[in-house]
Amino acid sequence: MDMETKAKQYCIATKFIDDKLLSTVNHMDGLKQAVLLSDGMDTRPYRLNWPSSTIMFDISPLRVFQKAAEKLDGVGAKIPQRCLFLHVPLETPNIQETLVTKGFNGTRPSVWAIQGLPLMTLVSFEEILLTVSGMAMKGCLFFGELPAWLAETGIGNKSSMKKWINNIFMSYGFKVDMISYNEVAKRLGKVVKPGDYEKILFVAEQLRCSDDQMETWRKELQRVDEDGDEEGFEDL
Repeated sequence: MDMETKAKQYCIATKFIDDKLLSTVNHMDGLKQAVLLSDGMDTRPYRLNWPSSTIMFDISPLRVFQKAAEKLDGVGAKIPQRCLFLHVPLETPNIQETLVTKGFNGTRPSVWAIQGLPLMTLVSFEEILLTVSGMAMKGCLFFGELPAWLAETGIGNKSSMKKWINNIFMSYGFKVDMISYNEVAKRLGKVVKPGDYEKILFVAEQLRCSDDQMETWRKELQRVDEDGDEEGFEDL
C-alpha cells in the first residue's frame, strides 16, 4: 500500500509538471527555452507535444543520460520537429556557463522544471537555486518536486516545511507556493491515501532580473552616460 501511494504521488506530480510546462511554453512568443533538471531518464522531450521553436536543455548525470538516450533511440523515440534537445552534464563545473555555450539566452523567457534530480545535500540544491536565479528572467517560473528531507523539519510537518521553503526560495529571489498533492489529484479525478509525503510539490516565480538582463541594462546606461558626455563636450 505504501509503494502504491508513492507511485500515485509520483504520477500526479509528473502530470502536474507536464501540464505546467506545456501551458507555460505555449504562452511564450518566438524562441522557447525549457530547462529540465532530471535523473537522466526524463522522457518529456520525446513524449510531450512541444510547440515549434522550443529548445530543451536537460541537466542530469551524464552516464545515466547516455544509457537512457541509447534505449530511447533503440525504440525509435524522436524529438518533435522544429525543436532542439541539448544535454548539460550535472557534473559540469560551471552549469551556467555551459548552458550559455549551448545557446541559452538569459534575456529571453524560460521555464525550469525539476523532478528526479539527484540532490545529495542542501548545498547542492542551493547551487541549483543560484543557477536558476542567475539565468531566469524576471517573471519566469521554476517548479517541480523536491525531496522533503531538504527542509530538515520532519516529513509531514507542513507549517515548518512551508516556512523553510519560503525562506530558502526568497533568499534567491523567488516567490514560492507549495502545491497540495491531494488538490492536484482531485482535479485529475484521482484519490491519494492521506499521510506524510516524502516530496514537496512547488511553483516559484522569479522576482529578480537575470544576470544577462542586468548586463544589458548596465551597457545601456553606460551608453546613455557616454552619449551625454559627448553632447556636453559639443556644447562647450
